[in-house]
Amino acid sequence: MNEFFENSRIVRDVREHCPSGLNIVLEFVKFAIVIKLIGSFTNSIAAYVVDNHLEPLETLGGTWLLGIGLMSVVAVCYAALWERMRPRHVGVSFRPVLHVLRDLLVGYLLGFVCMGGSFALAHLFGAFDTQSNLQTVWMWKIGWYVLVYLFQACGEEVMYRGAFMLSAARKNPAWLALLVSSVWFSWHHSPNLGYGPVAFVNLALLAIVCGITVFATGRIWMATTIHAAWNFFQGKVFGVAVSGNLPSPKATLLVSVAKGDGLFSGGDMGLEGSLAATIVLTVVLVLMCAFILRRQRTQRAQHTEVASSPAAAPVITPATAPDEPRATRRIPEV
Repeated sequence: MNEFFENSRIVRDVREHCPSGLNIVLEFVKFAIVIKLIGSFTNSIAAYVVDNHLEPLETLGGTWLLGIGLMSVVAVCYAALWERMRPRHVGVSFRPVLHVLRDLLVGYLLGFVCMGGSFALAHLFGAFDTQSNLQTVWMWKIGWYVLVYLFQACGEEVMYRGAFMLSAARKNPAWLALLVSSVWFSWHHSPNLGYGPVAFVNLALLAIVCGITVFATGRIWMATTIHAAWNFFQGKVFGVAVSGNLPSPKATLLVSVAKGDGLFSGGDMGLEGSLAATIVLTVVLVLMCAFILRRQRTQRAQHTEVASSPAAAPVITPATAPDEPRATRRIPEV
């Protein structure tokens, strides 16, 4: 796997074209300060919205959208001004367009598989009582939250997988940058209701899955839609708390009430604190690693086959044949 990380196109790009970074400890401390400052800035915008009673924006989740979605803009500006990294060096690249669209669609599908599998497994263990909410739900709100979660996920992905992970990968092993940024991403959710050891592991696993896609594609978009689909299906389709935040009854297709001790329902945290999510994310991560390793073995075998194949022997034709010594006739002595 180390070969996969170190040979990633985006890692080679940032190491070649960006200033050398700091060791992982200093990168961590620096980013902790940066995220605190950015959080204060975006929270002040949210407070302004609330204080000025902009109720239509507030009721649509606009405060959250502005507060977290703005992180992507701030992260790109921070990377450009402080780290001297161009947008493509934090994964913000829009070319080739077809590849970007593929990343978005595959990421959304993978996010649905992760969350849908977690919900199905939890339901199998009787963790929820679920009822349809189609008579109460406002369908336009469901559509609105598709965009809300995309902006929110983009902000966090550009910040954690872009500005932090790729910045740290300039001087440190890429796998270490992935691990540290994933742990920090998970710990960032620690103030949320219901956060505990299982939620810590699950959010770190989700972050690792997202980070691997950044190394694989060189762009942030697949990670963004994995993250967005994870949140959207959890809160607005299955009706489960998202990181400790309960969905509005008018903005979810199903209503799910947790049962039992929370081992598989996740309790107040939602499925992010569930063992069901741990199992599904672990399986997805193992399959991703197996696919990467298999692809590496195939590429090595092809490379070895090409390198070991004998060069075609030159064909000697009469026109190119070296001159042969002429047979001389020996004249007997008289």
